Amino acid sequence: MSSRRPVPVVVWLQTVKHFRSDRALAVARANSRCLSTRHDRLAPHDDRRSTGSVAASSCDYRYPLPSPSPSVDFGDDRIAVRGKKTSEILRSWFVYKLFTSDFVVDNSLKLFSLAKRLMGKRLRDRLVKATVFGHFIGGESEEDMVSCAKKLASNNISSAWNYSVESDSSAVVKTEQEMREKENMFNRHNQHYLKSFELSAKHNNAGNKTRFAAIKLTAIVDTLLLRKLNSMVTASNQVFHSLSSSPTTEDPLGRAVSLELLKEKFPTVFKDTYRTSKSKTLNVVEWTGNLSLAENASRYAEILKGQGDNLATLSDLELEQLNGFVHRLRDMGECACSEGVRVLVDAEQTYYQEAINHMAVHHLARRYNTGPAPVFYNTLQTYLRKSYDDLRIHLASTSHYGVKSGIKIVRGAYMEQEREEAESRGVASPIHPDKPSTDRSYHRSLGHLLESVRDGDACVLIGSHNQDTIQFALERMRKLGLSYSDGSVTFGQVFGTGDQITYSLGTTIIIPYLLTSEVHI
Repeated sequence: MSSRRPVPVVVWLQTVKHFRSDRALAVARANSRCLSTRHDRLAPHDDRRSTGSVAASSCDYRYPLPSPSPSVDFGDDRIAVRGKKTSEILRSWFVYKLFTSDFVVDNSLKLFSLAKRLMGKRLRDRLVKATVFGHFIGGESEEDMVSCAKKLASNNISSAWNYSVESDSSAVVKTEQEMREKENMFNRHNQHYLKSFELSAKHNNAGNKTRFAAIKLTAIVDTLLLRKLNSMVTASNQVFHSLSSSPTTEDPLGRAVSLELLKEKFPTVFKDTYRTSKSKTLNVVEWTGNLSLAENASRYAEILKGQGDNLATLSDLELEQLNGFVHRLRDMGECACSEGVRVLVDAEQTYYQEAINHMAVHHLARRYNTGPAPVFYNTLQTYLRKSYDDLRIHLASTSHYGVKSGIKIVRGAYMEQEREEAESRGVASPIHPDKPSTDRSYHRSLGHLLESVRDGDACVLIGSHNQDTIQFALERMRKLGLSYSDGSVTFGQVFGTGDQITYSLGTTIIIPYLLTSEVHI
């Protein structure tokens, strides 16, 4: 049973093909100019795979930040290499030059295996660690990460610590012993996340900026269980849609189900709502709020009765796994509140994402985002066709619970997997067909989000390496009278991928790191 995916080096080579368009990887241009070499070829869906999310605190952790200027100059290439050694600049140039080759990117796994056969694993690994791994990964130890964070802080850049590990849970858990082994692994991963919260709070010394950390839920729960939970949430939403009085409406918030109809079909599931509601209908937010996976997973059995394949029936082992998952999430919530760290919950593939959205919004945000600043940020992937509807439902849900919404907005990074999955199932692709439509989707959602920030309903981390998007955001902030002074708006880039933007803005940078024992390249 494999406990970990081989990871960041190969992942970066596999996904970089999505990041070769007009403005992404702008730092490559800066590094190239410094070496009198031009780097032109960059990426479609510009936001890198950020392998994680960012954390926050409870109580009031709205740290003062410098006010933004809509006239930030990204033309000074020297700023992207400020404080870097010549060897680091040369490495950056080599890595980005490598990524301009379609042949290298499209055949990365084959070349990776070939290098092992020709050079031997030890020599190949040393080469990769000195180049690609060294450029994109913050370190392999606590000492490495502290050193990296201090160096960034000296340039007024805040760091979001991202323990980069995912579980590979392709094998079905059949026995209690197998479950115990996996649960022990997930508990170890969780302890590393808790440690990263503590270290982020302790060593993130960039002025007085908001502390962030990042998590990935597939590192702390069996992915087969997560996929089943995802199917349960999706199926229950379809039931709601079929019962609603306006099933043809385009607006998901415009649909509602009669309480009389619900009493007839599900006499016990919504009994508290039947007793206390002053309305005659139930909307999608109230529907989902009554079907908490963390607290009321058993209710799905009645909702999805007759769906086939025991869709909503969780075995005793699965229930124990779900309980372990919920306890780990609550450990994170308590630690993040204690340390004053905001947590970004990373987005993943659509066959996990409905369950991730559910846990992030209807459990974590509902439970921990009760202060003036959110503790947990869910991630919105705007390359998804339904992302704008997801955003509106997210904001309506947190408003319904009376908590602050936290959202990290990105474009997305699973294009090929999503298209292949859709093709295998004979359904339409869930993502936009091209970059211009993705850009329009991003800017539409970002504009809506910034209005919610102005109204005091949300905080946002703008995850982008695209200069046009950054300028769009700064201009919208200027018109809405927003600044970063209260920590409600943060800009973020992934370590090693947007230095020209990061150093110009003095923003937050998400740093993937691995412990030496976890590195399997």
